[in-house]
Amino acid sequence: ILPHDRLGGNPAGEPLQKIKIDKKDQDEIIYLREGLYNNLIVVEENQTLVLRPGQVVRFSENAGILVYGQIRAEGSPGNKIQLLPQESTWKGLMIINSKESAKVNYLRHCRLEGAAGGKVRHHDFFGGVSFVKTNVVLEDVEIEGFSSPDSVHIYKSDFDISLLALKGGIGDGIDSDWSHGKIAESSFSDCGGDCIDLSGSRVDIVNNRILRAYDKGVSVGEGSVAFLNNNYIIESTIGVAVKDQSIVTGDSNKFERNRAAAIASYIKKANYIQPELLLTNSEYRDNYKDIQEESYRRLTSRYDK
Repeated sequence: ILPHDRLGGNPAGEPLQKIKIDKKDQDEIIYLREGLYNNLIVVEENQTLVLRPGQVVRFSENAGILVYGQIRAEGSPGNKIQLLPQESTWKGLMIINSKESAKVNYLRHCRLEGAAGGKVRHHDFFGGVSFVKTNVVLEDVEIEGFSSPDSVHIYKSDFDISLLALKGGIGDGIDSDWSHGKIAESSFSDCGGDCIDLSGSRVDIVNNRILRAYDKGVSVGEGSVAFLNNNYIIESTIGVAVKDQSIVTGDSNKFERNRAAAIASYIKKANYIQPELLLTNSEYRDNYKDIQEESYRRLTSRYDK
């Protein structure tokens, strides 16, 4: 393997440097260089894409990263990796069909801005960052100003998210569909939809701060199971919505100045039965209403955006 001091720079016409591992059971390692990318970067099943601390990588509108193999984007606390648009938007980061027990995708100490998602090859991605049937760890990642329907979309995946700072975006912050994981020690602000939206998922939501969700701070639906502990949910339309045969338990959550209700429990879809909710030691301050329970037709028409 070439030494790391041979991997710097970005000469014209050579944006990627590939390092082939001799062992047949190992993936090919690709080191992404700094610079501007005008085309889609595709990481195949037998490849691992590596980004290193301090790299700044920019993408034109139709460019992005599509991973069928594995990605390891690991910066450092004072030297983050930055994935940015050349102008206003880029496609984003998409990881699909790499759910093997030995493969985990890592994004640590990174900043991403302006991703839009959309159609990439024959895939339609709802998230500016999308994880599909994969295993992923996000730690100390900043996400800001996405124009995708979801900033982060997780589908049939296992995930561990901590120290995420997610700001803005036109849609949901994290949308987890039929996935399992944990969201901890993170902050969300000014999401255009729900900050955290669960469908058919099992998720622990612990020690998070959620501010000014246009819709719900946390939405738990379609038979999801969520544990909420020590979260602070402020100035959203609804703090926590529990819907459609979902189960929510937790302790020591704080709800402040939520515009419609701190907690709402209801049926949205007629093919589900009532949800179940057990929250202990909650604190309520200046919410329009602390707990809201209504028939699904009335509440859905009023509060589901």
